[in-house]
Amino acid sequence: MMGLNGTYTDADSGILSLEEAAVGLSREGRFANQTILRWTVADHLLACMHLAGEWNDPRIRLLVGLHDYHESMLRDVPTTFKTNAARRFERKLDKRLYAMLEIKPPTRHDASVIHFIDKEMLLAEASLVAPLATYKRIKKENSAYAGVPARRSVKWVLNQQLTEAETAAEWLRQIKELLKSNQGVTEMIPTKTVKEIRNADVEEYQRGGTPAEVSMTILPVGSVERKSIPLASGVLDYFPAALAYVARVSKTGNDKHNPGEPLHHARGKSTDHADCIARHLLERGEIDAEDGLRHSGKLAWRALALLQEELENAGAPLARGATPA
Repeated sequence: MMGLNGTYTDADSGILSLEEAAVGLSREGRFANQTILRWTVADHLLACMHLAGEWNDPRIRLLVGLHDYHESMLRDVPTTFKTNAARRFERKLDKRLYAMLEIKPPTRHDASVIHFIDKEMLLAEASLVAPLATYKRIKKENSAYAGVPARRSVKWVLNQQLTEAETAAEWLRQIKELLKSNQGVTEMIPTKTVKEIRNADVEEYQRGGTPAEVSMTILPVGSVERKSIPLASGVLDYFPAALAYVARVSKTGNDKHNPGEPLHHARGKSTDHADCIARHLLERGEIDAEDGLRHSGKLAWRALALLQEELENAGAPLARGATPA
């Protein structure tokens, strides 16, 4: 195969340059492109490097940022289709990569950490960017849930709202910076072990954090638990006029902030919910002269937005009508 800059690679020699690989990785979709949000191999690697920050080890961040480099040439083949021959060729390309960059290949410890991060990211990505059925299957196959730190890393990447070209540039920038910081470094003792990272995840859940079983679906799976959330009789029947008014506030706000666009909550347009709630509370019972809407209606909208984002930060899926900030 030939790279964009003319680099030739075949079964016996050659490896794409960092610049060429960045383009390929930013165009190659994860999960065979069967996702509800755009999510590429480059996005995956950025999230992995973000999660690797838990180790405070630039070498681990570098190695995990390179661990799928071969997919810029071989594509992201789903595990169910990957043959032993394909895995051997991946390892051959990895060796060429380490030789080109003049870095020491992963040690056994490095490999175990990279494997852990990659598995955590698979679960987190499935929980946030793939259909629910995909996540359930992957969770069952791995007998594990999507951890809070990994989900935070995926959300960190999503919140950047990077274009394809920007994703390639950001991955390339981070890799080059890590290569500079790793000059002369062969191995570092990590500040945290795999077990410590996972235990911290469990402890966060016990303090009120949210693993997959709570966060992956808006409603519980069990019938008994679902009946404990009476959406119609407990919300719609309680506040019908108020909810209709909040919908009006949404429409008016969208016409103001996103004129001519379909109705959606553009998160980055206004994020100071708590301050806005306080201002509208001071003027409760009055009409906003700017648009003729009740301040109490805007207060209710802001309160819902604040709660929704709090729940998402705790692990709930991104609202269908929202775009990340």
